[in-house]
Amino acid sequence: MDNPEPFAKNFEAREKRLGEKYNQILTVFNAPIREDQKAGIELVPGTWVKFMVVTPAVFTLEVRVARPQYWVLSRQTLEPRTGAQVDSRAYRPFLSVEESRVLLQAYSDEVGRTRSILDALVAQ
Repeated sequence: MDNPEPFAKNFEAREKRLGEKYNQILTVFNAPIREDQKAGIELVPGTWVKFMVVTPAVFTLEVRVARPQYWVLSRQTLEPRTGAQVDSRAYRPFLSVEESRVLLQAYSDEVGRTRSILDALVAQ
């Protein structure tokens, strides 16, 4: 993937996984995470999960993992699932904590898979 910014590197998955609208994107930021970038639900210290609706009828899942000298952001676009009873008909950059928890439960396998990928990357 093109990397025009010197402070970050972007990586795109080679193919979409089942249920994804677009390929997953990972961005590695070459700086410590700022407080305003710690968005969403903190699952464990240094790992946050955030859901939003950027494109109608699609959920965007962001997983952020912070390390002392850098941080990594994963973005996935996921088609709505049964059990994800959250309105996705219009642009919604901020969902309630309750809605986020519903989506966290509905997409727990994607969150777990992404956390595994990011944990492997940041351990290197």
